[in-house]
Amino acid sequence: MKLLQSAHAITKAMILAGLMSACQNEKDAIVAPTSSLEQATDANAKIAVKYLIKDGGTKLTYSGIRNFLVKELDGAGYLKEYTYDGNKITCDLKKNGITINKNFITYTLNAKGQCVQSVHTATDKVIAGTYVYVYNEFNQLSLVYHKTLPKLRQVFEYEQDADNSLQGKSLSKITFYDQYDVKEKEIIFKHANGKFVTQYHPNGNIYETANEDNPLNPTGLAEANSKYLPIFGRFSRFALRQTVHKGFTGQVIYPYPIFNYSLTAKTLGEEISTYDFITKNDFGQVLSKVERKYSTTPQAVMVGL
Repeated sequence: MKLLQSAHAITKAMILAGLMSACQNEKDAIVAPTSSLEQATDANAKIAVKYLIKDGGTKLTYSGIRNFLVKELDGAGYLKEYTYDGNKITCDLKKNGITINKNFITYTLNAKGQCVQSVHTATDKVIAGTYVYVYNEFNQLSLVYHKTLPKLRQVFEYEQDADNSLQGKSLSKITFYDQYDVKEKEIIFKHANGKFVTQYHPNGNIYETANEDNPLNPTGLAEANSKYLPIFGRFSRFALRQTVHKGFTGQVIYPYPIFNYSLTAKTLGEEISTYDFITKNDFGQVLSKVERKYSTTPQAVMVGL
């Protein structure tokens, strides 16, 4: 299936329609968020929410007084540039500085800053056309479907967090259907969900948190859109721990891949913090280790990264 294919972070501030100008070469007309980024807290520590500035080989650039994401540059030289204009966000795609697809994706936002519609150019992962986004009572994404091929869709399911918080639920499953209403695959998500992860602060004090400041968008939604663009609501307050990928061709295909994740603090500074995002298979073998850098001042620290 090619619906925004396959299966937080990173700034999860919502974007509200309303025009603000920023002095940038990209002519950013930035839409104000419904609420500014807050302080992240837990029982033992209070730290400023930080923006992801580097995710492995991908560098992220922010602009304007609200630090909106304007560029994603990956290690292969592909650049996504975002332009903000009222309740619209336009993504242009470049390769090594040359525009290869102008208006690659255009997003339309509602008054809460959530994407309610996107218009996509065809790729090997996406059928071209307009996609519609539906949210549940917790303002979490519940359905994405192709406007002219409505059976081509993704269905999002959530489960209650272990702490029974009123702040919402965590994503538990995405089910993918093709344009003929045939189920193609499922991705099952498991989050930390209240189980604490020990981290160490430079001053020697230990604090524990299961929260991830700005989780990436989940795999599946992210590949065709962006892992980092915070316009699809919150999928969980907690760090991702596991995904299970089930493929279907009329029946479940076994064995299905299971990936386990951990986000381990390397350095926790006042301005920049560094983590290792580690992926292992179900046998405990390390498949990848990606360094992520976060900053409270993303525009000031990008030089030299």
